[in-house]
Amino acid sequence: MLSRSIFNQTRAFSATSAKTQFAKFSAYGFVSNVQVRETKEGAPFVTYSLGVNKPVNKTTGEKDVEYFGVTIFNEHQVNYFREYINPGARVIVDGDVRNRAYLDQEGEKKYKVNFIQKSFEKIPYPKREGAAETETVEEQ
Repeated sequence: MLSRSIFNQTRAFSATSAKTQFAKFSAYGFVSNVQVRETKEGAPFVTYSLGVNKPVNKTTGEKDVEYFGVTIFNEHQVNYFREYINPGARVIVDGDVRNRAYLDQEGEKKYKVNFIQKSFEKIPYPKREGAAETETVEEQ
């Protein structure tokens, strides 16, 4: 009787439906090189570089920054970025990772990793007497 009840139980790990995309990223950095563009259909989208500080180089003692290209297609986030996010703004970004293949000018096959932003949190600079609250913007 005990073994029969074990087989009849189901285990739920999440209350949300299963997603088909599992390549995710989350990064903290600063915004640079913001460009507002349009798709072929005329829908606006934003591309920007996310600068992420790497650990200090032990030999040289210098800080290094690595830049990642991020794209936003969500209309609400595009409008928010256009109005409130300036170069240098600090953000935490969550999104999907996509690998794209293309042919370069010499006809060689190249690969590019694309980060598609799903949500972000703007991290305000702290005030002198304490830090301000953060603001999170998610896909709608």
